[in-house]
Amino acid sequence: MYCTGYTGLKSIKSQPQTYTTKKIGSRKSQTTFIFSDNKIFVRCGCFWGTLAEFELSVEETHSDNQHGIAYKKEIEKVKILFESEGE
Repeated sequence: MYCTGYTGLKSIKSQPQTYTTKKIGSRKSQTTFIFSDNKIFVRCGCFWGTLAEFELSVEETHSDNQHGIAYKKEIEKVKILFESEGE
């Protein structure tokens, strides 16, 4: 697998709100969620994309196994954390 950039990240402001998980998932690594311009972006290993794209990727890759459950919990937490930021 090759890492590729996500062009949507060019618009991120210099000091965005971020949330970084502890080491989770099959890679036992951190995942960073970035809130900028009323959008949530995700950096997880080679993955760069929107929160919606990340949710789809987690579902396709892990479904409801232990890693999928851990990622989904963090996704829900991020939605709550950044909910007031978008208002």
